[in-house]
Amino acid sequence: HRTIRPTLPPLSSPLNLSCVLLASDGMHDPQIAAINAASATLSLACLPGVPVCAAVRIGRVNNCWVVNPDRLQLRNSEANYIVSCTEEGISMIQGHSIELSLSLFCEMLSIAYDHCVEFIRHLKGIKATTNTTYCFPPPA
Repeated sequence: HRTIRPTLPPLSSPLNLSCVLLASDGMHDPQIAAINAASATLSLACLPGVPVCAAVRIGRVNNCWVVNPDRLQLRNSEANYIVSCTEEGISMIQGHSIELSLSLFCEMLSIAYDHCVEFIRHLKGIKATTNTTYCFPPPA
């Protein structure tokens, strides 16, 4: 919700989107998959002006940035952030860290942004090759 809502234009009627977890490997947080699935759904819907967004979780383990770390890596992580982006820029940052310098924080944002843009471009490629858009009837 916090990831996608800021990117949406004003809509004429309410928009509800639910992600239901059917299975999990227990090692990876399904929150990022749910954000990206919601974005994929919205990108295929014919809603005008809705930008494609993506999210990653990023941690810092043994002085290295880890994109979408598993739960074990997160336990040993000095940082734990969720970053969501559109191609135009970062739309949300949420998380915490232990005494992270400004230069490391900026490095983390750059890595997160690059991974988000890679996902967005992949998603746009899928939309272009399938040439599929789902239009929903307006509410009665």
